[in-house]
Amino acid sequence: MEEFDLKRFAKTAWQKKWLIIAIMVISMIIGYVYSYFFVVPKYQSATTIVLTKVETAGESDGQDSITQTDITMNKSLVDTYSNIITSNKVSKTVIENLGLDMSEEDLKEAISVTTGETTAMLKITVSNENAELARDLTNEVAKVFSEQIKEIYKIDNVNIIDEAELEMVPYNVHHVKDLAIFFVLGLFLSGGVILLIYMLDTTIKQVEDVENLKLQVIGVVPLYEKDCETKMLQEVKKDYKPTKSKRSKESELIVLENAKSPITEAFRTLRTNITFSRGEGDTRNILISSSNSQDGKSYVSSNLAIMFAKANKRVILVDADMRKGRQNKIFKVSNSQGLSNCLVDMTTRARLELSQMSKYIKATRIPNLHVITSGDRPSNPAELLSPARIVKLLELLDTMYDIVIIDGTPSAIVSDSIAISKFVDVVLLVASYKNTKTETLAKVKKSFENVGGKITGVILNKYPFSKSTYTESYYYDDTKNGDKKDIEQQEQIKTVSEIIEEATRNPKTRERRVTYEKEDNIWEERSLANIPRDEQNQYLEYKIENISNELVNIKNLFIQAMIENKKIDPRDIADIKSEISSMKQMLDLRNDLDVSKEIRDEIESVKAITENLADIQRENNEKVRKFIEDYRKRRG
Repeated sequence: MEEFDLKRFAKTAWQKKWLIIAIMVISMIIGYVYSYFFVVPKYQSATTIVLTKVETAGESDGQDSITQTDITMNKSLVDTYSNIITSNKVSKTVIENLGLDMSEEDLKEAISVTTGETTAMLKITVSNENAELARDLTNEVAKVFSEQIKEIYKIDNVNIIDEAELEMVPYNVHHVKDLAIFFVLGLFLSGGVILLIYMLDTTIKQVEDVENLKLQVIGVVPLYEKDCETKMLQEVKKDYKPTKSKRSKESELIVLENAKSPITEAFRTLRTNITFSRGEGDTRNILISSSNSQDGKSYVSSNLAIMFAKANKRVILVDADMRKGRQNKIFKVSNSQGLSNCLVDMTTRARLELSQMSKYIKATRIPNLHVITSGDRPSNPAELLSPARIVKLLELLDTMYDIVIIDGTPSAIVSDSIAISKFVDVVLLVASYKNTKTETLAKVKKSFENVGGKITGVILNKYPFSKSTYTESYYYDDTKNGDKKDIEQQEQIKTVSEIIEEATRNPKTRERRVTYEKEDNIWEERSLANIPRDEQNQYLEYKIENISNELVNIKNLFIQAMIENKKIDPRDIADIKSEISSMKQMLDLRNDLDVSKEIRDEIESVKAITENLADIQRENNEKVRKFIEDYRKRRG
């Protein structure tokens, strides 16, 4: 069980103060209604009886003083007399004498008898809604009781000291007491409700909740409340008037619209913390994920990217949420030719040239900040994010940009971000105040650790802040009429083409290209028979890569042949089919190879499409013949 935190409980009670007040008010209203409208007033009348000298009924022993024997006997008779007072016979006689329409049981319940601790005294009390009837009943009960004692015991030792009087004040109506009782009940009820909320509410409400999971809070982003910023600005700057250039309802790029906002300052601090989070290590690739949707990972990613761009960094923001990516909407750019299209165009071994990246990267209105949107929604986003593709894509982007920020997926829902986490420098999780649950965050942390990833820090988003927080953020702002320039100025503004051209001249890029060419030559000169077993899987990947490239050409030529209504020679298609079948046989004969399911599926796909080509078109056309000739030359 979670350890009880008094400070957190008090904070929860303060946050729910209006609920406590509501419960207290409702409790007091119920107490008032109960006390004034539901409590039936009842009146009590009492008479006191004392047991004196025991005398035989109708006779006297001539002595006036009471003896010790009388005292002892009277004390022994107190309990017996109490039972006689509440007996059926006494009640029945009282009802008959007063002519009442009342049952004996009702009268017995209305009668109470109390005895003295040291004296032979009895106090008879009768309660009734009618004050006069309560008095009459009390006196009549005492009278009948005295007569019954004489009749039963043949003695006369009952003396009435005080006769019952008319009581004008009901004994059971205490308005102040009732209200006090309901106040205390309301207090206990509200305390129980707060305790229940405290026990059941496991959402993150303070930094300590994250730190208890052995995670570091690397930044806290305040909550943006509607019209709050405008009101604060008007109080701090008396001459402030909101303009159309201020943040609109649709915009999420707060750091771009207001450089002096507490939210902007929070992102500035977050940028600094990330920069120094790896010590002397270089921070280039940053993955931002969350536990669930609506935590604000896309909002944090976009604003953080702007902050790095403002620090004169070349930044690329990659929307890796190929299911529900939003960066195209945030930056108002087209979503065509995005990440999904880029990954599809990459071959099995993730070969993609820098020149090809220009069609996937989109410029934004923020200098030095470019975006790769999520692209067309694929049917297999998880499969597209294979390690080979991710590594090669990051290599390309690292040669072009200083900072690569990846807007990932909610890790408690899908595992895309978890797979990417192994290949980036910094992994950040966005946790939403009073939305993200601690157990969910702990589960996500374990998922990252299971694949070898490590969460660098947690960003606590939507954290509430006070009025003083806003006031302090403007304390040092002596701007007049908004003509003060932002100290974070971009010294260099480069287009996508310029960045690609600069990266092309990078020695690392040339070195990578030479390495790929050497690998291709090595694979071309070797066969499966003379390749060591630990390298055979790589050889098969290379062969599948070539088949995949040629399949694209086959598709294009086939479509063109269909349009031009030309014929394809079945023998040429049969040659391609034979080559693919031989590849499949190699896999079947070497089942112990570590060949991924993706490679096998690719072979089956190529084979199926080739068979369809052979079935549909049996005759030849000039372009397909030329392609087949080139294909045979590469084989031979």
